[in-house]
Amino acid sequence: QMVRMPVTGNDTVLDAIGQLGGLTTVSDPRQVWVARSAGLNEPDQVLPVDWNGLTCRGRAETNYQLLPGDRLFVKAYRMVHTDVALARMLAPVERILGITLLGSSTYTGVYNAAN
Repeated sequence: QMVRMPVTGNDTVLDAIGQLGGLTTVSDPRQVWVARSAGLNEPDQVLPVDWNGLTCRGRAETNYQLLPGDRLFVKAYRMVHTDVALARMLAPVERILGITLLGSSTYTGVYNAAN
């Protein structure tokens, strides 16, 4: 999911996630980071966020101030990602098998009703 939010220049990581209602049940709090473009001919910055440090221990070192153009990323748990990928692969097979089962049961019902 991607959400565009205006940045006032005073917003931090906690402010941004708080405005979205917090992390979701599929969000992995160990996989939060800010991506910041450093400009032309400069390496981009990836700033890891210690979510548990911020929320459980009151550590503010990784509560970065967000600048215009920053991207805040929160990855989903690996098993959620695997489940979604598997569902995408199996959905067409399930649809074909469902249509086959429906056709078979319809045929059987019509055949039994005729006899």
